[in-house]
Amino acid sequence: MAYLSGGQDVWYTSAGEGAPIVLLPGLGFSGYYWKRQWALADRYQVITLDPRGQGHSGASLGPWTLSQVATDVRALILELDLREVTLVGWSMTSFVLFEYVRRYGNDRIKALCSVDMTPRNTLDPQWPHAIFGDLTMGKVVNVGGSIIDDQKAWFYGLSAACFAAGATVDEQLVADWTAEGLRTSTGALLAYWLDLARSDWREFVRTITVPTLLCHGTRSQAVPTDVGAWLRDAMPNATLTRFEHSGHVPFWEEAEAFNTHLDAFLTSVPVTPVMR
Repeated sequence: MAYLSGGQDVWYTSAGEGAPIVLLPGLGFSGYYWKRQWALADRYQVITLDPRGQGHSGASLGPWTLSQVATDVRALILELDLREVTLVGWSMTSFVLFEYVRRYGNDRIKALCSVDMTPRNTLDPQWPHAIFGDLTMGKVVNVGGSIIDDQKAWFYGLSAACFAAGATVDEQLVADWTAEGLRTSTGALLAYWLDLARSDWREFVRTITVPTLLCHGTRSQAVPTDVGAWLRDAMPNATLTRFEHSGHVPFWEEAEAFNTHLDAFLTSVPVTPVMR
């Protein structure tokens, strides 16, 4: 299904009834990668959104920015009149959660869930928690060149790197993930990648009081340091759950455990009283 946000079609899916969970995918990905969370639809309204330029929103024009994705999320919440929403951001879209809270506070939001992400992607002398452990601005430029040169090969490498370090990679699964990822336009992929590289949320996350579940794979190749502990200590109302057998995608590699932890966390978060 599609809805209009800023004159552009943005794709979403919805299943189930109950308190809404909005699932946002990572860089270049789509709602397809959340399919193991459809099991939650027996208790919740489970919604996936494809950011403009990605997945089934691949034909949508820009701006392809994290700020615009937050705007599109807000438009979806208002379009469907959602209340007590849990926003789940994986990797790139964890920044969308932060941007949403920065702009709209906790309006209509019950909780957040950030999956395997660092608040700053690049290294600096005081920040060891970079993507892949070693991302510099020079490497950001090199990655951009790789995307332009051969998006399919780059996305195949990204997909393979999502799984736990040392795990046997299912070649067919990675090929399927790559095929789905190629729905994303090259322009959108580049724009989001550069937006990620320049973003720094380290100070802002200290102000987020919305209950937040941090889900991190202990064998993550994408986020190889224990930045989950840093975020737990920095955020006033955060809970950290580590997945011992997962990399960057605990919601796929340990789907049942992920769903159970998310359900338990949401059950523990009180409903916000309605202001009259």
